[in-house]
Amino acid sequence: MTDVSHSMLSPGEIYPLLEQAVAGGRRIDVMLDISGDRALIESFFHVPREYGVLFANDRYESLMSLTPYLWQADLHDELFARLMRTPPGWGWIATGSAPPPVCMEHWRSLLEVHSPKEKRVFFRYCDGTVMGRFLPACARQEQGELLGPYAELYVAVPAREPAFLRVTHPALEQGRYGEHAETFAPRKSPWWRMTEAHLAPFADTMAPIFRKNIVLWLAEKHPDAAGAMHEKSGGLETFVEERLRQAEEWGFTVPDHQSRYVAAILYLELAKEPPDLRLMLANARKDPEHALRLLEAAAQRTRP
Repeated sequence: MTDVSHSMLSPGEIYPLLEQAVAGGRRIDVMLDISGDRALIESFFHVPREYGVLFANDRYESLMSLTPYLWQADLHDELFARLMRTPPGWGWIATGSAPPPVCMEHWRSLLEVHSPKEKRVFFRYCDGTVMGRFLPACARQEQGELLGPYAELYVAVPAREPAFLRVTHPALEQGRYGEHAETFAPRKSPWWRMTEAHLAPFADTMAPIFRKNIVLWLAEKHPDAAGAMHEKSGGLETFVEERLRQAEEWGFTVPDHQSRYVAAILYLELAKEPPDLRLMLANARKDPEHALRLLEAAAQRTRP
């Protein structure tokens, strides 16, 4: 028996399912994570479209240049057809009938989650390459919780020919999706708890994910300094990548130490008279915690 809850489909196989969803009163929403693709951004804004801005009126508003968009798509839109041929990474497609504000609130509730070590971390579920790996690592009930008010989700995955992973909500299979969509209430963030099993598929990509999360964390917790560094260095992402490399050279190998190093350096490099780091970091390999305390104290003195 075929597992309809979890299947691989070609674009040609997806269109009839999407047409069936629309005929049944469901909307097609596309989560667009295209901040790094100028051509797609220009195509998206070239004509009027119905969409929501994920980071608007939210604690991540300082990251508006990186915000994903929740687009209420039309099957016959030229951009939609283009996305179906675009390699993974631009986001994903979902169908559902819950009101757009409810759907937006659900996705915003997942921007921060609990890590296995009980830390609040940013969850990059908008990235199709992340969602494509994450969904298969979830238990069936977890897949339903992740989809929230949606009936199904399609995400492009790496393959020789365009291919999509399709995951359906248990309520759809049980014939009660309409009731589920009408009564669904988003949870208060953070509610999702990551497990080691969830993270196992990302073992080979943890470094770039870690860098991206630090960029988002700096923009949220230190928006003024992050904005100033963005202007000074030609991009906050470039600054973080270079300073993480520095952190390892000084002997900071633990992720928590590395993120603290980057945050402190952010302020010290913006200071009118940056201090000499060599004295503070001379013994970082032997005593990284002491070196970080010296660094953070110096950074605190430069803050307004």
